Amino acid sequence: MQSYAAHLPQPTAMQKNDSSPGGHMTRQEASFLLWYHSLCDGGERSAELLSQGLVSACLQVLVDSKAKTPDRTCATGILMTLCTTDKHSGTGACDQVVRSKAGSSTAFMLLHDLLQSGDNMRSYAAHCLQCIAEEPQARSSMIRAMDGKLHFLPLYMSMVTQSTNILAASSVALFLAALLRGQRTLVGEALANGIIEAVMHGLRRHKLDRLVRHCADLLTILLENHQSWDRVVNYSDFPNAGPASGLRLLVDLLGPPPEAIMRHESLHYSHVLHPEKAEQEARKKAEEVQAALEEKAQNQNAEGQNISPRVPFGQRKFTGGRAVSKAFTLKLDRQNTNGSEAAKEKAKVVQVMDAENSYQEARRDTPEAVPPRTLEQLFSHNSAALQWKSIVSTQTRATVAGCLYTLAQSTDHMHTMSALLATSRLVPLINAIMSPPDEGKNKKSKPSGKNKLRLSVEDTNSLVNITGALKFLTLIPANCYRVARLGGLKHVVTLYKESPHTLLRRNAQVILANVATVAECGQMLFDAKLPETFLVAVPVRLTPVEVSGKKKKMHTGPAACMKERLSTFLPSNLPTYLARASPKGGQRNRGDAESGCQIRASTVFKEGWLHSPIHNRCLRKEGWFH
Repeated sequence: MQSYAAHLPQPTAMQKNDSSPGGHMTRQEASFLLWYHSLCDGGERSAELLSQGLVSACLQVLVDSKAKTPDRTCATGILMTLCTTDKHSGTGACDQVVRSKAGSSTAFMLLHDLLQSGDNMRSYAAHCLQCIAEEPQARSSMIRAMDGKLHFLPLYMSMVTQSTNILAASSVALFLAALLRGQRTLVGEALANGIIEAVMHGLRRHKLDRLVRHCADLLTILLENHQSWDRVVNYSDFPNAGPASGLRLLVDLLGPPPEAIMRHESLHYSHVLHPEKAEQEARKKAEEVQAALEEKAQNQNAEGQNISPRVPFGQRKFTGGRAVSKAFTLKLDRQNTNGSEAAKEKAKVVQVMDAENSYQEARRDTPEAVPPRTLEQLFSHNSAALQWKSIVSTQTRATVAGCLYTLAQSTDHMHTMSALLATSRLVPLINAIMSPPDEGKNKKSKPSGKNKLRLSVEDTNSLVNITGALKFLTLIPANCYRVARLGGLKHVVTLYKESPHTLLRRNAQVILANVATVAECGQMLFDAKLPETFLVAVPVRLTPVEVSGKKKKMHTGPAACMKERLSTFLPSNLPTYLARASPKGGQRNRGDAESGCQIRASTVFKEGWLHSPIHNRCLRKEGWFH
């Protein structure tokens, strides 16, 4: 059997000339055959195809005005396959595609023309550009071909914001992220032409997990320029936009707020969260009130009393609010001096009807009244189209956390994130990545026998973004308590002790150092087996404002919060206290303690006495603990 290489030039020539010399194969058949072979055997056969001039043949098809749509689609698919293979095998196809020409048209121009064509060719061309931008040598050639300018930026932005072709939009977002990485001039040009608004618009309206992640990747590159920070934070091109609505959008992409917050708001602000449902309920109640009036009118005795005719919902019969309704009720009472039961029932119904029309005034009179809130002020309102109940990967949310990681370097933005409960949404992401494996499954975060974590590259990068944002947020004591209370300490301690990644380990170290300064976290730090090196002499306490907010925003009540308070100062009679706080229930007396009995530092720490390294050295020197 003859080798495949001997037959390879013939299909390539057929693809260029629309038919074979012998008439045995058409251009379309040859294109499908070449596309099939480019998909086989990894990079070995692709290299052979490249040596036979397959890239030039595909470009000839694209510039041929007589070529049919299937032929052009196959040619674009072949280029995409060759570039994808180069990404994994290093065949050099990406650089060859960028340098190739067909007449006066370069491959770079032809691929951008295909971005405005049909769906399949658009997706193939976008993915081909993505692969070229992700290959360093080909990216340099592309930037030179572009003359160092973004000539097609409006086309890129329109594709990122639209969602009719998900694959093309996703590939263009990754193409821009790879193209702009490390290119300050191109980033400045993109910012000047409104790319921030386009990316934020895509983050807000896209519902697909992968597309949101790729837009967040692009936003991370753009945030390297500090001039983009305020534009991201103050993005407000959507309904119900409030102050810092762009930052609110990024925080909402992390996931829902704590369940306690959602239960509280659904109980007291359901009419704001679901206005249509509230309107239907109000309509139903109004109809019930009107039906009660008509029923009373039919059953009343003939005493000359008049009942108001039926009023359609939304048109108030009784103007003037509660004062008019009370006056109308008094009039009914004067008309019924005998105090008939029917008159009393009518007065009661009128008051109920007026209360429905004066809803806000009636709520102010109740003892359980809550302050009014608009929709943008409620945490339960999701400003993003990506639903909280949908299946969203942790990697997507962690990519958004990478954007917050950069913005948290600003003190103002960091405090705004804290007010939006970003910490309560970041800690569950750490728990999801570091959670123990299920039965029968080998979780990537399971520790190995050498006491080292087995994290994938994706999980490591995700944890770097999450812990990086928490590193700044835990500068606020209330966020330190949230990290401890939500169960993130044990995982942060594990990352600090076992992670081989330097930046991840340093982020965990800073988080632990910040949490250790809060007195209310003492018992939880002990349960997480915090190393003694993090203990401090005088920990700070939460302020009354932080405590009152903690009661509402955490899953525990005020009683549980007060039980976790620890003493701030060291006792004057430390040896006596140590003897009394020993695990044997205080059987050791002062003499036993002073004679050299060794009590572990965990016993001291568990009781809430947090010591500095100076105190530790003094106590070790005196033999109090080892």
